[in-house]
Amino acid sequence: MIVTPVRRLLAILQLPPPVHGATAMNEAALSSPPLREMFKLSVLPLRFADTVADIGRPSLTKGLRFLATLTTLLRHCVFSRLDLAYLTLSPVGFGFYRDIVFIGLLKLFRVSLVLHLHGKGIQEAARGRIRRHLYAFCFRDTVVIHLSPCLYRDIAPFVPRNRCLYLPNADPGPRAPLVNKEVLESRPVHILFLSSMMIEKGPLVLLEALTTLRRRRIPFIASFAGPWYRDTCREQFNTLVTREGLRPAVHYLGPQFGRAKERLFAEADIFVFPTYYRAESFPLVILEAMSFGLPVVSTYEGAIPEIVIDGVTGHIVPRRDSAELAARLEYLILNPQARLTLGRNGRQRFMENYTMERFHESVVRHLDTAWHLLGENHGHLTTL
Repeated sequence: MIVTPVRRLLAILQLPPPVHGATAMNEAALSSPPLREMFKLSVLPLRFADTVADIGRPSLTKGLRFLATLTTLLRHCVFSRLDLAYLTLSPVGFGFYRDIVFIGLLKLFRVSLVLHLHGKGIQEAARGRIRRHLYAFCFRDTVVIHLSPCLYRDIAPFVPRNRCLYLPNADPGPRAPLVNKEVLESRPVHILFLSSMMIEKGPLVLLEALTTLRRRRIPFIASFAGPWYRDTCREQFNTLVTREGLRPAVHYLGPQFGRAKERLFAEADIFVFPTYYRAESFPLVILEAMSFGLPVVSTYEGAIPEIVIDGVTGHIVPRRDSAELAARLEYLILNPQARLTLGRNGRQRFMENYTMERFHESVVRHLDTAWHLLGENHGHLTTL
């Protein structure tokens, strides 16, 4: 007689649309082939916003979707005899208050709970007494999966280290073998920014750095790709490009997807992401750039210093420091061999740490670890 646990897992995940880092990685987690072998899996998708711009904005439609999702979750709790729930938690804002209702229901039915964080901001949000108690309730008797040890301090008051596991994001790349980029002295170095065109992601900081390069007569071309987040960013971007005479060298390409986006990465020489977005945690776009063998210049934000090794795979500069950014870009433009070496190192680091195969293995391993850590809470056993 062998007694084995029936691993009934309910995945309660934010899924596309809209497409952003968290929804993309949640979709990837569900596509892990070993996941369905290890667990009897049910999926409850969380889809409240239709576009990235809708995130964080309350609406009647979102309220109705919340009630429908809550009703479905209640049915699962009553009829499915769940052993383990895997929930992507919105760390702050309206999404947190929504998710804590789901967490409360799961705890009421004594369902073991794994919380996966794709963002940060809890340390600041928990300064108020009521919210501190809410976070304490939320994390009590759970296992947390976070993106990086760099982000642990954000949840340290609520989550013991032995209950926190780390799962870095991943990217499906590389799409093609690494191209040996010939250093052509006759063409300017191509600098690429690709992200949402919001002020906090740093496009204006990059423009200021490019203005410095132009004044120093250092040749370059720069492509900016991504959707405008708000009109204020568009206005300031266009004003700066016109005022500083950057138009011949600076091009805004709009949102880029699929082959068009891949072509941009393949044609670029340097990827720049000077973000100071407070919610920035583990940007997938940096992994994409590394998979194409690009040196990355970014900032001390979130887990970026773990992804980009300063002086090895790229450079890390202080937030909003356009002067230091210009200096790093000048060095890379004038030293093509260093540029190529950093890019090759970044590609190797990507292949060793951030492929989708590694991600799939880690998802299953962490959920299995959580299953054992929370073992005292689940007890549905089947006799074979």
